[in-house]
Amino acid sequence: MQTPILPVPVFPSSANLLTIRGVGPVNDSGCPNYFWQLSDRQLVSAAVPATEDTKEIPAVYSDTPLTSGNIAMTSAQWDSWGKTPTDEEYQLSCIAANLGLTRA
Repeated sequence: MQTPILPVPVFPSSANLLTIRGVGPVNDSGCPNYFWQLSDRQLVSAAVPATEDTKEIPAVYSDTPLTSGNIAMTSAQWDSWGKTPTDEEYQLSCIAANLGLTRA
């Protein structure tokens, strides 16, 4: 799962992308654990819209990993998780908040 974030300084540049993935069973407090990574995402080539004669060409990005680690949801976040169709959005918002990041 990925989300753009407001840029934060991370040596040697700045990060503007948060990527998370679950890393298996819950921790000692019963909350899920996540691997997180902050990256510098830069546009390499813009998307080209489809025409009558051609298919759309998607944008191409370059992602440079800058730092990473592991973090868990808090007990309050875990208890509030409604397990809805927006699960991905909820998880991204919780982990971004726990890392002190603001989603863009």
